[in-house]
Amino acid sequence: MNKIMFKSSCILAALLLLSPFRENVQAQPQLQSQQSQTVLSEQAGSSALVIAPHQDGRIFLFHNYNLPLGHGFKVYRNAVGAGWELITDEAVYPVQNGGQLRMRLRENWESISRDTGVDDAQAFFLMMRSGTTDALVTLLTLPELAQAMGALFIDENGPYGQHTAYRIVVVNDLGLPTGKVLESEALLEASLPLPVSGLKADNDGRTVTLSWDYPSLNTPGTEEVFRFRPRFRRSDESRVRNVLPGVLLRTDSNTSFQITFDVPVMNTAYEFWIEPQNLAGQTSEDPGRLTFFVADNAPPAALTGVSGSLISEDTIEITWPASTDMNAAGYHVYRGFAGEEEMMRLTAEPGELLMLSLTDQVPSLGRQYRYAVRVLGQNGIESSNSNIVNIAVPDLRKPEAVSHLDAIFDAETKTVKLQWQHDPDADNFRGYRVLRSLITGGEAAGYAQLSSSAINGQQLSDRGPSGLGFEEGRTFVYGVAVISNTGQVSDTLFTRLQIPVVTPPAPPSAIQAELRGETRAFISWSSSPSLDVTHYRLESHTPEASDQAETLATLPANTRSFTARGLRLSQPYIFAVTAIDSAGNESDVLQSTILIPQRTTPPAPVYNLQVRARHASDTGPARVSLAWQHREAPESVSLFRVYRSNQASGLFEAIAELSSEISRYDDPDGRPGYWYKVYPVGANGLSAREARPVQAVLR
Repeated sequence: MNKIMFKSSCILAALLLLSPFRENVQAQPQLQSQQSQTVLSEQAGSSALVIAPHQDGRIFLFHNYNLPLGHGFKVYRNAVGAGWELITDEAVYPVQNGGQLRMRLRENWESISRDTGVDDAQAFFLMMRSGTTDALVTLLTLPELAQAMGALFIDENGPYGQHTAYRIVVVNDLGLPTGKVLESEALLEASLPLPVSGLKADNDGRTVTLSWDYPSLNTPGTEEVFRFRPRFRRSDESRVRNVLPGVLLRTDSNTSFQITFDVPVMNTAYEFWIEPQNLAGQTSEDPGRLTFFVADNAPPAALTGVSGSLISEDTIEITWPASTDMNAAGYHVYRGFAGEEEMMRLTAEPGELLMLSLTDQVPSLGRQYRYAVRVLGQNGIESSNSNIVNIAVPDLRKPEAVSHLDAIFDAETKTVKLQWQHDPDADNFRGYRVLRSLITGGEAAGYAQLSSSAINGQQLSDRGPSGLGFEEGRTFVYGVAVISNTGQVSDTLFTRLQIPVVTPPAPPSAIQAELRGETRAFISWSSSPSLDVTHYRLESHTPEASDQAETLATLPANTRSFTARGLRLSQPYIFAVTAIDSAGNESDVLQSTILIPQRTTPPAPVYNLQVRARHASDTGPARVSLAWQHREAPESVSLFRVYRSNQASGLFEAIAELSSEISRYDDPDGRPGYWYKVYPVGANGLSAREARPVQAVLR
């Protein structure tokens, strides 16, 4: 049901005429027209009075002041400076509760209650006092309700045609002024609203849609229009009907409007027109009537619950529930193929209403069929399709397999050419499915189909997985199978082909060598990106003798690490690896960084340290001579460090560093009684942990 209460999000023309409706609503700009000039406050919280003259001489006075309970008002009029005169013999008091409102409205209450959906009179009374936009719209569209609520006063004997001012003085329950006064003035002349334009009608069965245009709010003659009243009558009747029990509001942002409603019967001509109305309830003189024939063009309701089943090898039964549409006259059954939109009607004549099944012998096996049932109306119009029923009719015959398959690699075009032999069955043949798989780890790693659809010929050129040819050394398995019209697949015939290798493989991308102890090195490397690598060759050499490399090992492709043992201390090593493919091609050399084996422990102490003090003589100056022995190999010691102290347990200071090849030293500053220590320092920078002090003795 359409109701006369509307969402407050609508920006209404009426709100531009009368705003704010309550004192906490934002005020709107002032409104000027030929009929009246009402100055509305632009300050939030103000109250306003709107004067709306009617052509019959009545003057409608709308105000937006929310009268407190128990308060009323008196109305004064001042025509062309004649002075203010009281035109209400007694104060006008609105209803004070829902019961009074229901009694005031009398027979109108039932229609208002029905249209608004509010049965409780007190709830409706409070709603009208809420000051909301919904309440404002309702009051503006129902003058008798606005009068009962005290929002409207009608001057039945206004000085029509004269410039007149009105004043509303709010009084309390004793009839005494409260100080609240509303004033406005206007030329009391009325003009009729402009008619609508472009009225059009369309229908879907009994449902009619009217659309029309109306000028924007700033168009003269339309400023005070805030609602439309769509009306119609049968061409063969005089009774005029309202489309809506409520109102259709005009919004400030639209110039095109539309409404949808039901007419009583079809196959009848109707007259439709739209009456634009202003606050005084006036409409245009010539609304512009449209005559439109509402034809019975509505199809019956579509069926649901249609089902089907395969009852034999080539026969399908379709069943459906009876239509509940009062306009139904029979049924038509349609059949189509899966993947095709078009369907063919199977029934030459519509089945009777109680015929709820159909048996169909399909034209061929191995296809999927689509079925739909349509209800035929008494007007000859069919409904839309029912739910679609899809039924596959299988053909389980297995086609004969391919008898011979060859796969040959063309080095010039880098393609694999496939050829096979087969005698296809013309009645049950769709094509061939060609498969390819890469051999990884000795097994096929899943099959790829070389075409998205079946191939009709008996040969195919394959440009490889990426379409750019094949990598040398790869091994592929090809297979060809026959596909029937029904999707049945024959046994697959396979063949294997290895792509020839003529290009040396790429070397590994990385190699790493690290010491594992003093004379062992662990070497590891990444795999070669080439796919036909079968072995890796590992060599070692010194930086100065790369042409004298020594082969350490030849390892299978799945082994990419090696431990070299017996390395000589302090000798630099470079390790190199190459990849070897199945054809014996060897890659470039990948070399490691230089690795020098070093001791990881301090060297052993020197022994047999001899210290002799000598006086100056013809053979030389005074001095202390040291001599010692060492058990380590020369290459394991980098130097000897000599220390001196004047006490055996005192602080020793380093006085000399000597090459590892020297085992003697003369201290020119030595004296008899001095103590000496000698520490060997290894190539790893570590010195011996201990050294025995020896005293210089004069000899």
